[in-house]
Amino acid sequence: MPEPRDNPLCRLAHDATDQQAWAAVVERYGGVCWRIALRMLGDRDAAADAVQDCLLAVRSAAPRFAPGEDAEGAAMAWVARVAVNTCHASRRRQRPTVRLPPQIAAPAPAPLAADDDLLAHLREAIAQLPASLREAVSLRYLAGCDNAAVATALAIEPGTARVRIHRAIEALRTLLGRRGVALPALALVGLLDGVASAAEPPLPAAMVQRIIASPAPAAAGGLSAGMIAAVAGAVLVAAAATVSLWPA
Repeated sequence: MPEPRDNPLCRLAHDATDQQAWAAVVERYGGVCWRIALRMLGDRDAAADAVQDCLLAVRSAAPRFAPGEDAEGAAMAWVARVAVNTCHASRRRQRPTVRLPPQIAAPAPAPLAADDDLLAHLREAIAQLPASLREAVSLRYLAGCDNAAVATALAIEPGTARVRIHRAIEALRTLLGRRGVALPALALVGLLDGVASAAEPPLPAAMVQRIIASPAPAAAGGLSAGMIAAVAGAVLVAAAATVSLWPA
């Protein structure tokens, strides 16, 4: 298992001025935040704002990040939790909202070929899921979180996370069935992996560089109310697993 020192978020937690660690955090976790924001907000501009808010909140709160034995898994879950909370805060600020059509909520980067038609149906079906199920299945299969990380990100029990993921899979099978697409659960999971690996637009390189160059909030007073709310739950979860990363 990699040492905590190998994880950029752990290095940033140890030294908030480590610019190389900050750049590595953005490069490693920015894509996950981007996929979560696109699924939850359904708009590229809103998602871009949320990703920047999320990562700046992560940077400001990094000194309070405390992983368990699995530093990488804990970091992924912690960042995903901040991303989910950031998107919730963004949606509250934007209310009232108009639900976006599925093709906008999950943009396809290129014209669909025959094999891509199925992925297009799946994207549209994901957009139609209730928010709690959409968040769970997106974190599990599109953001690459395991069940424990999904539970941490959504502040729910692991058993509840498994139930939501299972219900999401069954709901997707029903929605696809209404479109004339009948899939067993295992085939659907493979299709979800296909969406994650081939159909998600990447985090734009210009955005990555802009976020890396952003000045760090000096303290909690430099954070917006939304950023404070986004990180608060993740800090509470991390506090339960506090360990010493840097032996004297």
